Amino acid sequence: MPLSTVDWPWVDDQTYIEPALKHASLMNKSMSTRDKIERWNSYYKFMFVRNPLERLVSGFRNKIEPPLSYAKLNKFPDFVKSTILNQYRQGELLEWRRAHRVKDGNPPEISVTFQEFVRSLIEESNSNTLNEHFRPSVDICHPCLARFHFYGNFRNISSDVRQLVKKFGTEQRFYRDRSLHNTSDQTYSKLRKYYRQLTHRDKLQLVGRLYEDLLFYYTLYPSERWSHYELLGIRYPIT
Repeated sequence: MPLSTVDWPWVDDQTYIEPALKHASLMNKSMSTRDKIERWNSYYKFMFVRNPLERLVSGFRNKIEPPLSYAKLNKFPDFVKSTILNQYRQGELLEWRRAHRVKDGNPPEISVTFQEFVRSLIEESNSNTLNEHFRPSVDICHPCLARFHFYGNFRNISSDVRQLVKKFGTEQRFYRDRSLHNTSDQTYSKLRKYYRQLTHRDKLQLVGRLYEDLLFYYTLYPSERWSHYELLGIRYPIT
């Protein structure tokens, strides 16, 4: 499905402007709320979405799965890895740190498992404290409050970006059209490898944690609900 037009509710007050526009570089801090709204309404707005189940695995593989680095313990993402390991394998983490601190031979690598990552996500009570790679997209982009004109899908990013390039009249040389992702079969196979590590209880709790993102995504792409059922093997109502 290409770029999709969806008309969401709109809130013309401080409730929406403050959280949604805090990263908008074109907004002058001295502007009144009304002026901000008028400028925001004058923009052509788009948002790219991704199946939350895919996004979660992608974030894990890119940020959390690589082995912990002793030299980067105070930097993201390693401080997040360290926090998770301290929660579930404290003794092993302490021994790993001791071995690095005293330079005891060649200490073995230590990595966070997908199950540990998911459980830490489930147990985090405040999603606002999560890094943006793991925060729900509905909390970052506020699609239920903003009036986005188009929603592009990460799976169709090449064709959807071409439409935006055409819409904006941007010169083609500013856009490199290339295949960025694996085929659906390859993607599904990789996702299944990770989700099969979770228990039935883990899966149910994860769906509850991702519920708003799943609901938003499946509202745009209802036919993709199969991926939820196939990957997780549970019948949780996402309607």
